Order: sequence, then structure tokens, then C-alpha cells
Amino acid sequence: MRKIDGSRQLPNAHGRLLLRSTAQFQRWVNCLISPDMDMTRIMLVGMGGFLGSIARYVVVKTVDARLHQLFPFGTLMVNVVGCFMIGIVAGIAGRQFGGGENLRAFLGAGFCGGFTTFSAFALENHNLFSDRFAGVAVLYVACSVIAGIGAVFLGLWCARFL
Repeated sequence: MRKIDGSRQLPNAHGRLLLRSTAQFQRWVNCLISPDMDMTRIMLVGMGGFLGSIARYVVVKTVDARLHQLFPFGTLMVNVVGCFMIGIVAGIAGRQFGGGENLRAFLGAGFCGGFTTFSAFALENHNLFSDRFAGVAVLYVACSVIAGIGAVFLGLWCARFL
């Protein structure tokens, strides 16, 4: 079956229609996303998240392998460093800096979003509580929250000098 714009829609094995043109795909995506976003920005967030996730994996594995401790220092480190980095990004976001919105999307939502690991943080705390290390879990929560918020303030303060 052909559409007016020349694209084709073919039913797949399940009877659903497949998208057969980039214009049609773009219209479909535009229905799902906010009007102030575009595919370039979405791709930048995805690429930043990809790189941030790789960086998180490398940092956590390296730190945890070197320290061999019960306390999850690697995850704590990426959470605090990620909070600091997002503070820097937010601090310069108010000014027009180089790449503007695209750079902020790549670094803030993308890289920092992929780099910080509060989902891993939650699971690690669950495991600590389950293994009856409640004191370590409470210490970990306190350190993460206090150091993370402090690092955002520090990042915002440092951004004033950039």
C-alpha cells in the first residue's frame, strides 16, 4: 500500500504496518517528543549517555578492583563526580557557551545522565541491607547525598570562573 507522500507501508508478519521512509519516521517521532526537541539533540543525548555509561563502567570497575572493600567506593565516586560535573554544566547553562543547547544536552542529560548511577546506588543499598550491613548502607546513603549535593554547589561555584 502506498501513501500520498510516496512512502510505502507494508504489513509485517504480525499485521502491523512498517515505516518505510525517513520522513514518515520523523513524523512518527515528532508525535512522541516535545516540540522543543529535535532529532539532533536526541542523538546527542544518546551519544553522551553512551560515553557516560562506558566511563562509569571503567571508573567503578577500576576503583572497586583497587580498593577491594565492602563499601562501594566506585559508585560513590561516579555519583559525586557526576554531581560535580552536572553542577558545572548547569552553571554554564545560563550563559551562551559554545554549543549552547546541544552541548548542554550532550553533557548534562547525556554524559552525566549515563555516568551517574543512582539506580546502581539503590540496588547496592538494598544488597547491603539484605546482607545485614545496615550501618554501612546508612553511611553510604549519607555520604552519597551529602557529598553529591555539596559537589553540585561546588560545581556551580566553580562554573562562575569558567
